[in-house]
Amino acid sequence: MSERIERQLRWRNYIIVGVMILGVVLICGLSAGLIVRSFQPSRSIPVAVQPDVTVQTLVELEGDRAYPEAITIGPDGFLYSGSFCTGKIWRISPEGDLENWLEADSGVNAAFGMAFAPDGTLIVVDREDCDPRRSTSRLVRITPDGSVDEWSRENTGQILNGLAFDADGRLYATDSQNGTVLVFDEDGVSSIWWELPDSGDEPLPTGIAFDAEHNALIIADSNNGVIFRVPIEDESAGQPEVLFEDTQRALDGLTFDDEGQIIFTAINTGEVIRLGEDGSVTTLARDFREPSDVAYLDGRIYVTNFDSVSLAPIISILIDPSLPFTIDVIEINAE
Repeated sequence: MSERIERQLRWRNYIIVGVMILGVVLICGLSAGLIVRSFQPSRSIPVAVQPDVTVQTLVELEGDRAYPEAITIGPDGFLYSGSFCTGKIWRISPEGDLENWLEADSGVNAAFGMAFAPDGTLIVVDREDCDPRRSTSRLVRITPDGSVDEWSRENTGQILNGLAFDADGRLYATDSQNGTVLVFDEDGVSSIWWELPDSGDEPLPTGIAFDAEHNALIIADSNNGVIFRVPIEDESAGQPEVLFEDTQRALDGLTFDDEGQIIFTAINTGEVIRLGEDGSVTTLARDFREPSDVAYLDGRIYVTNFDSVSLAPIISILIDPSLPFTIDVIEINAE
């Protein structure tokens, strides 16, 4: 083969390889653009599903690092929520008046689950860092005057999520990493109270609430879409009962209304749902932006919009949270 022909073949191969590389680059660029467009959050406004329900924004939280994961009711009748990325704790009136109850960098780094103890102390799960890959958590105690101290530190590999106190003042926490519910003694030392059953996928306990009528704990398994009721028997876990199951819904926060009905969230579908004592299931409102928790007070349901998708590794480079972060309120039988 002559040198001229060899040269022509080499150039042809170079051109073919170049075209292939260019094609791959274009395909990757187009795919990346489509991914960004699909994930880039356009602000979703929650809407009521039932005719006797209304939903509206209670309060907008300042900044792009709010990420409100949990909400609870204080003994003063105010709402309390916290930032997963700054550790700031907000105190919010039922009418939506907002104040910074605990400033950022005041002892809490990444606020997650929270619950008030019988003595008025606020217990907060501090994940210490809002990187979702970090598997550490501790319990921080905040007194009514705003003093902060570490009450319990869990081992690496445990991720505490929801908190609830029973009638005797014992604190329980879901451990989402290990599929268990922990109970704490008065010194903050934990032990396993109940291990969730394998319902298909690996159990991932999230929301937890105390059921005073049945002296039991209500526990949500997010991965399997199950709500359990587990009786408290001589400080031990009794036989669990499945109250709800829907594998298409990733369950998170839950609470009770005045009639003993369970109000819970499906974080993947953006729904707030009511589970009647007769087993009836009613979606009250939808299109929330990752409703991670709910609280009930005087006929109103308060919902956090966690919107944590933008915290995920890699994705966080491509997208921003859907601002503003909000806490919304659902009213039933509103005039």
